[in-house]
Amino acid sequence: MLGSHVYVVDDDFSMREALGRALQREGYAVHIFANPAELIADLDMTRPGVIVLDVEMPSMSGLDLQQVLALRGVVMPIIFISGQSQPQQIIQGMKKGALDFLLKPFELADLVQSIEQALAKMRVMVKASGERHRLDERFAALTKREREVFKAIGEGEMLKDIAVRLGVSNSVIKFHKANLMQKLNCKSLSELISMHVKLKRPQASSAGFSERNAQTGNANTS
Repeated sequence: MLGSHVYVVDDDFSMREALGRALQREGYAVHIFANPAELIADLDMTRPGVIVLDVEMPSMSGLDLQQVLALRGVVMPIIFISGQSQPQQIIQGMKKGALDFLLKPFELADLVQSIEQALAKMRVMVKASGERHRLDERFAALTKREREVFKAIGEGEMLKDIAVRLGVSNSVIKFHKANLMQKLNCKSLSELISMHVKLKRPQASSAGFSERNAQTGNANTS
């Protein structure tokens, strides 16, 4: 299960050790931490995965750590675990993006199911980040005039109208369009327009993740 990193944060020694051993037997690369500060200090952004996070801890609560990680642009999915059923905490954590909230004692199978869902979500994010990075690289190779023509085509402007607005001939605009198609690796006008739409969308923080990072890694424990 390469690249399946799980970060367990729990101040209860017996709980985190038991989880660490159980999840390692399931084939995950497990990293265990006694408190949020240890995770923050050691979190390796080249090893994307899922965080299994206790809610109630003395130094910093799991909800506070969730907020700190969000402010730092960390997009790893979080699964909260707790020994107490506190609806307000559950609602708060889920609203801020937690994937699941499990009450102790829980079945290992339930945790594994949540982890698999979280890892699947993470891999989708990593793939999307990689695709966006490639689009940005292609766009960066365009000249200023090519970017102008690309924007106009992407917004539905006709080639002849672009030529009139820019004060050039139709053949010049067709030349720029041909260059755009080649540099952006587009095979059709619809693909070119689709790429323009994708580039207009805000880029989600990848927190240093890459597709290669998501597929490699060795099992370790902190």
